[in-house]
Amino acid sequence: MRKIETIVVHHSGNTDTPKKIRDFHVNKNGWDDIGYHFMISREGNITTGRNLETIGAHVQGYNSHSIGICLLGNFDTEEPKELQLSALNRLINDLIGDLGLESDCVKFHRDFEGVKKSCPGKNISKELILNQPKVA
Repeated sequence: MRKIETIVVHHSGNTDTPKKIRDFHVNKNGWDDIGYHFMISREGNITTGRNLETIGAHVQGYNSHSIGICLLGNFDTEEPKELQLSALNRLINDLIGDLGLESDCVKFHRDFEGVKKSCPGKNISKELILNQPKVA
């Protein structure tokens, strides 16, 4: 297993399905597969993208030690749904536990040097994600 140090949260912008994201990444960008390891729908459904052992393609220069999670939606123009945030919180907590990480390993795409976008959107904060009630 590769060494994973960071979990990076993204939003899809105006692309609303894992199939459309994969199609864009493979056919438009020319990548081998979708760039994210997980995608979460507005309804809280988690779809697996790349295998965790496979380096993602989601933050240029930081992919080798990170996991990419993409929330479906544009959170510059809409509010994230509670089911989506709860699923994200659960997934992050599971990954932190399974990989032996600390909660400060969670970063937003916009946190990285050279990124000039608000991803995962201005309507999301780390507190909003990490303080979600635990759902079984």
